[in-house]
Amino acid sequence: MEILKFLQLGGSIIAPLIILSIIAVTLIIDLIWVNIKSNISLNALNKKENLKSSNDPVAKAILNEKSPDEKINILNFELQKVERKTSFLSVIASISPLLGLLGTVFGMIKIFNVVSVQKPSNPLEALSGGISEALFATAGGLIVAIIAGFAHYFLISSLDSISDKATLYIEKLRK
Repeated sequence: MEILKFLQLGGSIIAPLIILSIIAVTLIIDLIWVNIKSNISLNALNKKENLKSSNDPVAKAILNEKSPDEKINILNFELQKVERKTSFLSVIASISPLLGLLGTVFGMIKIFNVVSVQKPSNPLEALSGGISEALFATAGGLIVAIIAGFAHYFLISSLDSISDKATLYIEKLRK
């Protein structure tokens, strides 16, 4: 029941924002999991332990029976696949504020429609619905954008670190 009330308060733009937030959270969880598995693989390598077969980019590159150059190519290819997923977070971070702004515009249109068509006797009461819709949409868009943008930055930085550490390890194999 509360979800329907929230959807009504934010107007029609809240639905796409909720969908984008679900996609963002799903991507964040998936990418953090890949990050954790890759770091576990790197820690195992640093402790001179054998890698267990894993689905993370580091294990795929190291466990491959090819030359160090080919291992680096495999590592880069696997990390690029992961980075493509993070680019969706960047897109969500860019689109969400625009959707919030669109919701603000819809709310303002609603306000002007109430004033011009209905000519209310108590304009503050009549205008409050449109103002509320505008503010909910703006806040929703900013919340989704902030979370997706922060996660994108964190995950890209983490992937760069993983790439550097794994490349150094593979370079040591060459010697």
